[in-house]
Amino acid sequence: MSSITRKTAQVARRMTIALPVQRTFVSSSSIKKDFVQELYLRELKSYKPSPQSLQTLQTQVRDFTMPAAPAAPEVPTAQDIAQEMQTWDSASLVNSQSQSSEAAEVDVTGQSADEFLAFLERDHPPPAAH
Repeated sequence: MSSITRKTAQVARRMTIALPVQRTFVSSSSIKKDFVQELYLRELKSYKPSPQSLQTLQTQVRDFTMPAAPAAPEVPTAQDIAQEMQTWDSASLVNSQSQSSEAAEVDVTGQSADEFLAFLERDHPPPAAH
């Protein structure tokens, strides 16, 4: 055996001899009740609400009344729909001039491939600031 093993064995024997074997008795410590909870429960048990008169109780409650029944929605007639469509068709579009000018610039139908590529490569004017 090496000297380290011998010394370790000797130290282990001394520790077992020097320290007597003690059994520990595990018992749960006494249960400590929560002070705040006890105070709250004591005050809750001692609370006695003051009696209220019948008139006081009646003022706190409203009489129930049924709400009015809602009116049925009206189904639009064919005339109403036609009139709404006519007003919608006759309404002027917002930005209708700018949309038509942009459409005229971008319209490249009927051009050859070289003309289309030249159109893509040329400098376009910056869009107008709003």
